[in-house]
Amino acid sequence: GIFFVVTSVLSIYPVSYHLFQYKLEEAGSKLLNGKEVRVKCQTFTEDFVGHKAAGWVYHGDNKVFMTFDVCSRLKRALKNPKTADMDDLIGLQVFTHEVMHVGGEYNEIKTDCMAYQRNHRTAQFLGMSWGESVRAAIYLHKRRDPNFVGYYSPECEPGGALDEYLEDAVWILN
Repeated sequence: GIFFVVTSVLSIYPVSYHLFQYKLEEAGSKLLNGKEVRVKCQTFTEDFVGHKAAGWVYHGDNKVFMTFDVCSRLKRALKNPKTADMDDLIGLQVFTHEVMHVGGEYNEIKTDCMAYQRNHRTAQFLGMSWGESVRAAIYLHKRRDPNFVGYYSPECEPGGALDEYLEDAVWILN
């Protein structure tokens, strides 16, 4: 009776947590044209003793790590894409950025710009509609912080030195 109900309720979160990580892994692999991407969303307690960065990948590895907070924000953005704000959408940027590291780019400024040019793809792979994904990507790019030293470059603009001229890059819609 009651034991079954309690264990069933308590198992919902871990199952949901793993399904979300799997969804992220699938999206990351699609973004890298089939390369395997693994994802570990830290638990609330792991964040206390672990890394202080929002996300990270160990050089040469295929596993993306993200903090509990970043994963929670990304989940929230995906659940409510029409009302997602910078607090929610930052998880999309962090995830796309870290997947670019798995793809082999480790220069932070270049990686960040690669992510800005692909956030709409990631959002679509995670279930957002085309319109929602474009809105999210443009929103993120327009709110880049020039004070984010080591990640920001004024060359991350259409026609700039870091523009990859992707035919579907959303900043061409601005």
